[in-house]
Amino acid sequence: MNPSLIFDSTCLSHFARAGRLPALESLVDPFRCIAPVEVRIEIRAGTAAIPALADVLTAGWLESVELSETRELSAFARYKTLLGGGSRENTGETAVLAWAGVHGDVAIIDERAASRIAQRDGITLESALSLLATQARRLAWPGPASDAPGVSCKRKDILRLSLDEYQKWADAAEEGFDWAATFLAQEGIFTASDVPYRTQLVPLAAIRATIGDEIDNLGIFNRIRQWYWSGVLGELYGGAIETRFARDLEQVVEWVTDDRPPPGTVSAASFNSSRLLTLRTRNSAAYKGIYALLMREGCLDWQKHKPITLASFFDYRIDIHHIFPKAWCTKAENDVDPARRESIVNKTAISFDTNRSIGGRPPSEYLPTLQKKASVSAERLDGILESHRIDPVALRNDDFDAVFDDRKRRILDLIGLAMRKPAIADDEHAEREMDLFEDEPEELEDLPDMLDTDD
Repeated sequence: MNPSLIFDSTCLSHFARAGRLPALESLVDPFRCIAPVEVRIEIRAGTAAIPALADVLTAGWLESVELSETRELSAFARYKTLLGGGSRENTGETAVLAWAGVHGDVAIIDERAASRIAQRDGITLESALSLLATQARRLAWPGPASDAPGVSCKRKDILRLSLDEYQKWADAAEEGFDWAATFLAQEGIFTASDVPYRTQLVPLAAIRATIGDEIDNLGIFNRIRQWYWSGVLGELYGGAIETRFARDLEQVVEWVTDDRPPPGTVSAASFNSSRLLTLRTRNSAAYKGIYALLMREGCLDWQKHKPITLASFFDYRIDIHHIFPKAWCTKAENDVDPARRESIVNKTAISFDTNRSIGGRPPSEYLPTLQKKASVSAERLDGILESHRIDPVALRNDDFDAVFDDRKRRILDLIGLAMRKPAIADDEHAEREMDLFEDEPEELEDLPDMLDTDD
């Protein structure tokens, strides 16, 4: 069953003002098309100044819906909080996101903040389909390569998708996203909130749809991994991304199938050592990436002594926690600077139970407690600490500086392994980063239940 198209007022008003609503109707046939009541209210408010907008309200192909179910209203409240504005602002975009999110439909929106939220929450914007369809057009071009149409997933290209193109590529795109979910789990990424860049999943799915099952061949798969981690740790998917989508699809496919030069995302990516001092919360893609890499590389929980897999991640309630607790770091006699205290270097993936056993105590006190609770020797626990790239001797001596410096080096090695290039040493900037420290809140999706509708 095809998804429904949920329209915001912007697209509808543009077509109405141009007198092209019949063309839009022809373009979207045979999809079910919906405009929430809130969108219709916005359109109606503009009819006095622009009479042509009244045609939207009488369009028989455009169904009106009202958000009335509890889950719809809860979603509306959540998206309204995220979009902000007064009580009458952004209500159309909010209703579109809420309906599309609850019912799994396609949001047709043009407002930038709403688009970012839609992408973050997995609401389909058809970007992957547009990449695949425009790539097929380019490959089928009979004329000179210089005149061939470009690969793109900009909004204008999404609206130009024909029904034949949608039907041709929909299953492949869906399979691509399914494969991408498996890929993320293999890389130590188990929840939506821990995905470094959700936007990067669009070209990843399109690459899988293009290459097919051969993507799992070892040589190809390793290059896909390198491209993925270059985008994450190089933090290259946080700005204008539609052009990067298209470029990566073409260049990665050529790289892995024809042994062409590495894609721009791989060659341009770099990681500076001083960046570790500014990775403090899930607001940073690289912060999430390092957290995932530690789990991918087999770190064990300190108390359960089991690898962190898709199953144990949820069973043990794994999260990222301080190694040297914040309460200990802030004591006058310890005086650990805030930048290093909150850095990803002083944090690791451990279970809820392990974190409770740690409390606010120094390692010299909590490690014996963990040994006793887990009924293991000191040597066995030291081996587990090593799986987290932690020097157990320095940790048992409460030597923050030694642990931090050693683990920083080991994490940089881990980053270099993922990107297949060494990190850039620029420790001369470290002191400046510590002086510029500002406490960061976690991103909205990580705040407690005020924004969660599923708990």
